[in-house]
Amino acid sequence: MSTSNLHMLKRNSIIVILLCLSFCIGFFLRCWYEIGTCQIDTTINALDAVSLIATIILGVYIAKTLQKEVQDKRIEKDMYLGLISAIEQIIRDIDDLVENSGGNNLHYNRIVNVMHRCRIKKADVFKALGSIDNESLKSQIDDYDQKLKTELQSLKTALTETSVQASSKPSVKLEKNMVTYSEERIIEIITSINAIESSLFKLKILVNNL
Repeated sequence: MSTSNLHMLKRNSIIVILLCLSFCIGFFLRCWYEIGTCQIDTTINALDAVSLIATIILGVYIAKTLQKEVQDKRIEKDMYLGLISAIEQIIRDIDDLVENSGGNNLHYNRIVNVMHRCRIKKADVFKALGSIDNESLKSQIDDYDQKLKTELQSLKTALTETSVQASSKPSVKLEKNMVTYSEERIIEIITSINAIESSLFKLKILVNNL
């Protein structure tokens, strides 16, 4: 539960409780206590009793409604966060793939397929986030959409672009569908991955504060 939703639930619950308590205190003071005599009156006005019961029922209803709204909001956020986490997992897989191999003899088609999956997951995330009815947040989400689009393109370029000019030590060497990266290209790939992970983390913070 986000901080804003938690504060809202606490605030509304306190208001409901205070209203009920205020009514109860006023009711019992008027009905059971006579000023100056300290005499207890055991008679209860039927209208006051009905009013008290209605207030309590209303308070319980409001509290349950607010709790359901918070739960529904949490489920919606978890769906968004789950989609973002799916992209993070793909990016981690790429990172592990490159680092564990030392940049040597990676299946080129596998790299291309992983990047394709990543773009599809990104499209799913921002399609889902597009349903949010808040212009200010939509603007921020659109900014992250464009930012991640650029960063993913940079990662794809670092992973798949080969040098046009012949070189004794090419940054990317592709032979028989196996790719090998130079140390400089590996650093470039890891830098792109770090930038994407940072953007995804910030996007998750934004979503969690919806």
